[in-house]
Order: sequence, then structure tokens, then C-alpha cells
Amino acid sequence: MLTWVVVGLLWILCAFAAGYIAGNKDRSVWTWFLLGIPFGIFALIAISALEKKVPPTWICPRCKRANALTSNFCGDCGHAQVRPAPDEKRT
Repeated sequence: MLTWVVVGLLWILCAFAAGYIAGNKDRSVWTWFLLGIPFGIFALIAISALEKKVPPTWICPRCKRANALTSNFCGDCGHAQVRPAPDEKRT
């Protein structure tokens, strides 16, 4: 009986660890915690193998700094991001 309690606690600990690691890798904490409940150590191994999410960026042509794609100006030199004009639909 005690063995099953220890195994169950370790299984839940794996779920918490999977959620914690997912949060550090900019992934959904709750999704990985919930995946960790039925899959335990396997979810922990899977999230450990995944790389951290990297947001899309644009490179400033003036100072070569990477900026978030949502920013309109470079954080270092203030250069405006040049966005391509949307294609017009031809009818």
C-alpha cells in the first residue's frame, strides 16, 4: 500500500516538474501539467527535450539588433521598421 502512495506522489511530482519546465521554456504550464498527470515521467522527458520558444523578430538594417516583430522601432537606434505593403487583390 505504501509503495503505491510513493509511486503516486512521484507521478504527481513529475506533473508539477513538467509544468515548471514548460513555464521556463515559454510553453503552457497548465497543458504540460495536465499532460504530466496521465503520462508522468514521459511528459517530463518530452518537455525537457523541447527547445525554448523564440518569438519572431526583425533585424534592424542600421544597427543589426534583433527586435520583436510587433515593435515598430528599433530599441537601440530608433530606426523605423519598414514593412512591405500588403498585396492588392486583383479582380
